[in-house]
Amino acid sequence: MAPYRSFSGKILLFGEYTILHGSKALAIPIPEYSGKFVEGYDLQVKAYFDWLHQQNLDLDNDLIKKMSNQLTFESNIPMGYGCGSSGALVAATYDLAKKSDKEPTREFLGEMEAFFHGKSSGLDPLVCFNNKSYILHDGKTEEFDWDEELIPEYDLFDSNTARSTNRLVNLYKQKMTKSNFSDAMDYMTELNNQIINRLSANDYVDYELIDRLSVLQREWMEEFIPVDVQETWDKGFETGDHALKLCGAGGGGFFLQFFPDYDEEDDE
Repeated sequence: MAPYRSFSGKILLFGEYTILHGSKALAIPIPEYSGKFVEGYDLQVKAYFDWLHQQNLDLDNDLIKKMSNQLTFESNIPMGYGCGSSGALVAATYDLAKKSDKEPTREFLGEMEAFFHGKSSGLDPLVCFNNKSYILHDGKTEEFDWDEELIPEYDLFDSNTARSTNRLVNLYKQKMTKSNFSDAMDYMTELNNQIINRLSANDYVDYELIDRLSVLQREWMEEFIPVDVQETWDKGFETGDHALKLCGAGGGGFFLQFFPDYDEEDDE
């Protein structure tokens, strides 16, 4: 069956934690990171395939059983970084063992990804499988064809630290029991929706909006930001030459570093 298809990683560009508070979220593929099956033996792939075989999902389970000790997943997607390392593996597995060319639903891919994270929305493998951006809101997924020039220039900022998403989500839930944090999340939710709504309307997202989100996250979500990253974050406030924000769960992995549109500022 080789050669096998390659699948991109993904990031959550906007909507981190506020998606749990009712906001919209935007997940996009990142083609610079990808993974694919190659012939070989991989203990993680075997463990996943053995688990998947027991789930009796609508897949070619005989093939899954047969290939469980014949494949390894060759990938440059860093693990524990929120870049879809498990999502790309799930996408590749679906492509390998699908019974037809019917596009998988997000919910079905979520069932396949449960091995890695427990309950899964399936958003990550959907983005990875189709190499498309999606907006998620109120449990509904909408394919989103957008122009990246509508947001300020950004880059991935490496914290050089892996993270545990489950621990961070539990921390978020604990903090939500305090009314002042919940009020701050209300404002962050409003900002996230404003950003995504602008993109949906094909309008430019001002750097100021992202900077306001950065300020709120730094003030209210300090525990989600490693100390070294806090220093770079604060330096951006001092110099005005960048704004950092969470990229997914925070705590480690990648953060998003946005840069002002200097040409626009000069015009003013």
